[in-house]
Amino acid sequence: MKRLGVVHIVEINDKIYQKSLANKEIEYSGKDEYTTSIDKIKKLVKSAPKKDLVDTATYYLKNIILLQAFPNANHRTAICAVELFLKMNGMVLKYTLKEALEFHRTSFSIQSRVYGSLEARGTTVLNEGQNEFSEFCRKFLELHLTKGD
Repeated sequence: MKRLGVVHIVEINDKIYQKSLANKEIEYSGKDEYTTSIDKIKKLVKSAPKKDLVDTATYYLKNIILLQAFPNANHRTAICAVELFLKMNGMVLKYTLKEALEFHRTSFSIQSRVYGSLEARGTTVLNEGQNEFSEFCRKFLELHLTKGD
């Protein structure tokens, strides 16, 4: 199984930022106030499981969201990173914009309930067991995962 590297994840977030500069309808703020936490991304990549594809994709989706290593677009970065990871491994994540927005909205509610806030989490989440938030991420992936063409 091919896994994501630090460069993959950072480039995805940077592309979202670049698109926001060209299109004001794409939101991205905080770049001047907050720095990217490369250390968190490095720990994320280093700790990625070598299990099955869905477990690893769930790990990336859940933890990129929770670590909030970027000034903005952490949910979008997480979904795009998982799309890339799956593509690298012969699978495709198919969803509509409406489904992605619903995932984003619902994830806030579940994250708040499980973790008590929407604040960035420390890297200890990389090694935690399954919980309602990880199950929510897994179900989203399982519902939208198909074989690549």
